[in-house]
Amino acid sequence: MYQIAPSYDSTKSLQWVQKAYQLFLPDYVCLTFMLMLGFYILLRVFGIPVWLAGLGGIMWAFSSYFFILISAGHIWKFITLAYVPPTIAGIVLAYRGKLLWGGILTALFVALQITSNHVQMSYYFFFVILFFCGSLLRESMAYQDIAPVLQGKCRTDCSSPRRHSRQPFQPLPHLYVQQGNHARQKRAGTDR
Repeated sequence: MYQIAPSYDSTKSLQWVQKAYQLFLPDYVCLTFMLMLGFYILLRVFGIPVWLAGLGGIMWAFSSYFFILISAGHIWKFITLAYVPPTIAGIVLAYRGKLLWGGILTALFVALQITSNHVQMSYYFFFVILFFCGSLLRESMAYQDIAPVLQGKCRTDCSSPRRHSRQPFQPLPHLYVQQGNHARQKRAGTDR
């Protein structure tokens, strides 16, 4: 594979940031730690409680796919995939109106993805982000509130200001709707 990130003097500061993100841990330990920390950051941005985000980071890092990548020697792919969740977290922060922190997080982890030397994974990740932004645009068009999206001024939950409140992100909101419908049916006696 063609190397896109050879070692230059100009990348030394970014290499130091990468080592700091890895907490200067030994080789394979730092890889697992990078996965845990990256997914923890993503879940915290989504509003998941600290203990559950920590558990999610552990479950993400210890999934068998990543250990297969290590044993197969796909270290650059592994490192690039470790930087994907915090990059998504930065983009979500930016869409929620926290442009400074979102921009910093996104720029930092995109730069780390590029220096991790696996163009193919970064290329595929670009399509994920395109679909994410497309879904945001589609949702805004459905609620006739496209102006904030085009101006880059999204609300806290990336949707219409008429629909959102200051509550944290709730994963799988359709489950809450189903539970509410079931309770209404039970009260009305139509659950039979």
